[in-house]
Amino acid sequence: MTESEKISKLPPERTSQHYAALREISLELIGNLAAKTWTDHNVHDPGITFAEAYIYALTDVAFRTQLPMRDLLRSGEKIAAPALPEAHRVLPCAPVTSGDLRKVLLDHYLIKDAAISATSSNVIPFYRDDSLSPPLTYSAGGERIRLQGLYEVLIEFQTAEQNSNSYGLTVDYNGNTYSLDLALPHWDEAESAVFHEEVTIDTVTLLNEGDARGIVEFSDTPNPTYSTVPTAASENLSLRMGSFIVVATPAGVPDDIVGKIETAYKNALESDEFQTWVADVGVTPNWLGADEVTEWAGVTQASIFEQLDSLVADGVITK
Repeated sequence: MTESEKISKLPPERTSQHYAALREISLELIGNLAAKTWTDHNVHDPGITFAEAYIYALTDVAFRTQLPMRDLLRSGEKIAAPALPEAHRVLPCAPVTSGDLRKVLLDHYLIKDAAISATSSNVIPFYRDDSLSPPLTYSAGGERIRLQGLYEVLIEFQTAEQNSNSYGLTVDYNGNTYSLDLALPHWDEAESAVFHEEVTIDTVTLLNEGDARGIVEFSDTPNPTYSTVPTAASENLSLRMGSFIVVATPAGVPDDIVGKIETAYKNALESDEFQTWVADVGVTPNWLGADEVTEWAGVTQASIFEQLDSLVADGVITK
C-alpha cells in the first residue's frame, strides 16, 4: 500500500527555515544589544513586528535556495509567470541551417540520405514595393525578392522499391482491366532537367495551340470549354480529381439563413463573369447543394480514412 505524502510535524532540519528558532535567536540578540533601551518584547511592539516580518522573509529565501536548480531556473506557468526565458529560446535546438534540416529528415525511418540546397530564386516571382504592407507585389518593376526558406531537397529512401522511378497502376475500362507502367527519368538524367527549372505549365495554352490533347475529364460534368473531351463518368471510370470550396456554417444556424447563403453562392457560380473566367482557365465547375455536399463530405472522409488506415497497415505511415 502506497502511503500518501504528509507535512511533517517536526521542526525543519535547517535553522534558516525554522521560524520559531530564528525568533528566539532574534529576541536573544535584542536583549544582548539593547537590554536598557528595548524592554518591550511583546507582539504588539512595532520593532518585534519588523523582526518577525524579516524572519519570515529569511525562512522563505532559505526554502527557495534549497530547491533543485531546475526548479529555481524554471517554474510552472500555472503557479507564476516564468522569471527566465524558456529553455528552447536560451539553448535553441531548432533547425536553422541546411545541415540541421538534413538531420531532421534523416531522423525519419524511411529516409536513408538527403541533400538540401537553397534555391536560386522562388518559382513565383515577388517584387519589392515600399508603398505596400508587406512591401511585396507580383507586379514586375521593383527589385526581385528571393524568399528565405525555399530549398531544393533530394531524398534517397531506404529501399530500392521506394527509390524506383517506375510506377504501376491498373485501370478498369469497359469491363477490361489494364496494367500500366509509368517510368519517369532519374533526377540526374537530362530528361529530368525541366523539373529543376522554374516552369509554369499553362494547360489551356497547350490545348488551344494543339501542343496537348485532352484525354479524359476527371469529373461527372463535361468541361464547357473542351466539351469533346469525355468525362470519367462517361468512360465508366471511378476516379474523380479536382479542388473544391466548401462553405460551412456553425451548427444551429436557421435553415432560411443557410438557404440564403446557398442561393447567393449558386448565383455567383452561374453569373456570366464567373462562367467567362472558368472558360478562360479551362475549369469544370460542378455545384453541390447543402444536402448533397454534406453527404459528399461524409463519403469522402470515410474513403480517405480507409486509405490512411491501409497506409498504416502497410507501414508507410504511423499514427
